[in-house]
Amino acid sequence: MTTHLGLQRIMIPGSQVSALTTGSITLPGAREQFQVPYTLAQTYNSSTTYTVPAGTQKISVFMLSGGGGGGGGGSVSVAGWPGGGGGGGATGYQVAFKDYPVTAGQTYTITIGGGGSGGTNNNAGNAGGNTSFGNLVSVNGGGGGGTAAATTNRGAGGIVGTYNTNISSYIATSDAGSAGGIGSVRNTNGGVGSVGGAGATTNAITMSIGVPASSVNFGVTLGSGGGGGGGAYGDVNNVLNGGAGGSGGTNGGNGGAGAPSNSQSAVGSATAGNVSNSAGSGGGGGGGGATTYPNFVNGNGATGRAANVGGRIIIYEAQG
Repeated sequence: MTTHLGLQRIMIPGSQVSALTTGSITLPGAREQFQVPYTLAQTYNSSTTYTVPAGTQKISVFMLSGGGGGGGGGSVSVAGWPGGGGGGGATGYQVAFKDYPVTAGQTYTITIGGGGSGGTNNNAGNAGGNTSFGNLVSVNGGGGGGTAAATTNRGAGGIVGTYNTNISSYIATSDAGSAGGIGSVRNTNGGVGSVGGAGATTNAITMSIGVPASSVNFGVTLGSGGGGGGGAYGDVNNVLNGGAGGSGGTNGGNGGAGAPSNSQSAVGSATAGNVSNSAGSGGGGGGGGATTYPNFVNGNGATGRAANVGGRIIIYEAQG
């Protein structure tokens, strides 16, 4: 470290020597005393207790809640129309806080929110679980997809969560994620089923920590679930296909296809949505049931699928 000085008397650290100077001096090792490096401590995928280790003075933490499950596809309505698709589940919410001061031996309860389960025929999907770090920050899970029940035209996509904190001045960044894809509309005019809405993709958040600063990334790309396709509305002479399910965002579950009509005594089967196997992503909505007339043989909607992997917490520690 080089310090530029005016004409003044200085003391050399570690000695009894003083001197007058008008130039600059270099003190070996002075730069190092201002460095505050962070190291990756642990990634948590399940609930536990975190104990601050000896020497740790600050922590920086990434947090992610669970994604929502897909909504179930609708059965045929009371009017005889085929069912609409269930909505896709929303992603979890991401939050990061940094440079929070801690003392060795302190303990914090870590709660990792699970992924939401999918809804069965005519039932909405379940929201993802909440992730929390002690009483400092709590992150609510992504909403479950809605259902296209007998009285509902289509399943709504799951809504994004929120977060609460007692340490707002330490929050570095956050991202609400993506809502689920909307289910296809119910077909009231005959013909093939409608296509479910697509899910969306949310990139991992980043924050800058330490001295000198270093950028760290949560490393999880989130995708909301796609909506389910609608059931077909055909007659005994024309077998018609159900609508395709909407594509999930990256790592999100795809929506299931709606049921085809059938020329025999029963309609075909709607397809269940796809599960999500990535942390914080949403499950796909189920496809809607079909109608075959003039006998009006009616089918049920399919099950929305779960967000199989829940939230996550990543902790970085600094000793300065």
